[in-house]
Amino acid sequence: MTVTVRLLRLESIPEADAARIVEWAARQTGPLRVGLEPRPISLDASGTELSWSAIFEALVRYREDARVSEDEYLALLIDRPNEMNWFAGSGVDFVDQCGEGSLLTHDRDLFIATEDFSWITPCPPPALRLHFMLKKVIDAELRDRGLAPEQLRHDPGVGCFFDFCWDKAELATKLRSSDICPPCLRTIEAHGLDGALLQQVVAIGEETRRHSLTISSYLDRAPTFQAWPFPLAVTRHRITVEAPGLRRMLYLLDHFDSLVRYAVFVASMQEGKQLQLEERPSLGWWVERLAPLKRVPGVKGALRIANEGKVVKLRNELRGHGYVQHDEVYREWGVDLDEVLSKMEDALGDLIHRGELVLFENVDLDGGRYIVRGLRLTGSNLIHAPFERALPGPPTEHGFSTTGEIGLLLDGDDGSLTFESLHPWLRRTRCPECHHDRILVADGGDRYIDVFMGHRVELDA
Repeated sequence: MTVTVRLLRLESIPEADAARIVEWAARQTGPLRVGLEPRPISLDASGTELSWSAIFEALVRYREDARVSEDEYLALLIDRPNEMNWFAGSGVDFVDQCGEGSLLTHDRDLFIATEDFSWITPCPPPALRLHFMLKKVIDAELRDRGLAPEQLRHDPGVGCFFDFCWDKAELATKLRSSDICPPCLRTIEAHGLDGALLQQVVAIGEETRRHSLTISSYLDRAPTFQAWPFPLAVTRHRITVEAPGLRRMLYLLDHFDSLVRYAVFVASMQEGKQLQLEERPSLGWWVERLAPLKRVPGVKGALRIANEGKVVKLRNELRGHGYVQHDEVYREWGVDLDEVLSKMEDALGDLIHRGELVLFENVDLDGGRYIVRGLRLTGSNLIHAPFERALPGPPTEHGFSTTGEIGLLLDGDDGSLTFESLHPWLRRTRCPECHHDRILVADGGDRYIDVFMGHRVELDA
């Protein structure tokens, strides 16, 4: 199951503001896919309020002109008050509230208010707007399953996802709770709401909750790396649980190595360049491989940050020369290196979030449709969640040629689906050292590194 939301904006809304909503949605993996439409639209600017008729007429026109499928959600960001003063609305809400059934709109036409709600909640605007969107998406999914979401509505609110918040101040309580009350949860489970979608919504809600507390600035940074590809999530996770000192310093260097390798793999594939690994590539060799890939967004900035931070030199001094020093030295180096890594992670954000890293395991023909299945290789947990996607045509036309390969699952703006293999740079096979199935990263020749255990092993060609 895939839930696709195509995000549309008015011309007066900066593209960067809309892109932040897409980025926030991508932090937690699951069937929900939010993509930004390439061009904004305009509405009649007369008056202080936007009429619902004008909003949904624009959505209907855009859906028809852009050939948005009936299964896809189309969500319009508006930055002016709407006549009903709602946080968000759908086509069904429009018919119910305005009684205009002649307009061919439906439950997958949405609008999202982007007004300043900081007087209610400290929640970051992208997270707040995503929350509004998710509420309307869940409403529509429940209607598809024969449940009218109005049956779940709480007014006044009780701190539940389904609070109506007619009193706008109740929004703060709803976000701080980010919970679903027991009766509502039992009802939506009984109506068969997709478990993976619900899990993703809950994960997004939990991150939103942390940012909606007045004490949020005193909380530890949420582990956003759990939405990253497995090799990067593992090396970043280790850093977060290790006390400052030599061992944490070594984990920071491992994460730098992991970042650079993954960037080289993905950027090389994106540029269609052949990557020939040396027999025993050094860290400096990996960094140098980024130079020919500078056209890929983020790579040039990451390369500059790595060189200015002199990370390769630091690694050589730490591991290749001299004796072990006092822990205080490594604490100081660790602070500097952590800052370098954070900057590199930001610079490489597009590559880190390019598609979804998956293991392609098998394909079946079901009712005339090809169904591909495998595992989502996201986050640092060794237990990987399954994925299942339907294809409109033969798997080979979408890049699915060899089962057992690791690659990126890419959703196109036109609804297409493509698999870009990262074989043989990333492999899932039995580690000769610990005899467990592991994700292994190429290290030159027949050598690979088990990123979870740190084993450096040789595999049969």
